Amino acid sequence: MNYIITIASLLLFDGSFQTLPAVRSERLEGIVVSYDAEMSLRTSQADFVVKLKTSDGKKYIRLRYSPPRWRVTNPFGFDAPPFSPGHASVYPRGAVAKPEQLLPKVMFSDGSVVWIFQAHSPRNPEEQRACTGQVKRYAAGKDGLPVEVERFAPVPGQESEIIPNPESLSCLIMEDWTLKEK
Repeated sequence: MNYIITIASLLLFDGSFQTLPAVRSERLEGIVVSYDAEMSLRTSQADFVVKLKTSDGKKYIRLRYSPPRWRVTNPFGFDAPPFSPGHASVYPRGAVAKPEQLLPKVMFSDGSVVWIFQAHSPRNPEEQRACTGQVKRYAAGKDGLPVEVERFAPVPGQESEIIPNPESLSCLIMEDWTLKEK
C-alpha cells in the first residue's frame, strides 16, 4: 500500500516542494542601472540589474525580489499589488504587500545611489523560474499590430550605460537591502 501511495504522490506532485541545498547569502554592493518598470509599478515584485562595485566596475548581476511574507505562500507567481486602502478588502489577509516590504522608489529613480544587497542563488523551483522565465511585453505598433517592446528601462542617471541583456546575466534572489552610508 505504501508503495502505491508513494508512486501516486510522485505522479501528482511536480516537485514544487523540493528545495535545493541551502546556499549562503551573498553581500553585494552596487548601483541599480536598469529595471522592469511595469513590474515595479504594478506589483510588489522587482526585476532589476545592478552594476556591482568592483575594481574594474564592469560586473553586472540581475536581482529578483518578492516581499518575504508573500514569498512564503506564492513566491513569484500571482502577485498582489502594493498595499493601498482600496485593496485591503479585496485580497485575503497577508496577500497585499505592506509599504515596508516594498522596495524604495529611490532605488529606481536615482542611478547614483549605492546599495548593499543580501541575495542568494535560487533555492527552489519557483525562484529558479523567476530567474530563467522569459517574460515578453507587447505594445501596439504603428499599424496597430502588437510588437515586442523592451522590458527593462534605465534608471535615471544611467541612460548612457551599456548594459548586457538582463536575461544573459547571473540571477540571484534578493533577501534584503540597505542604503550605503556615504
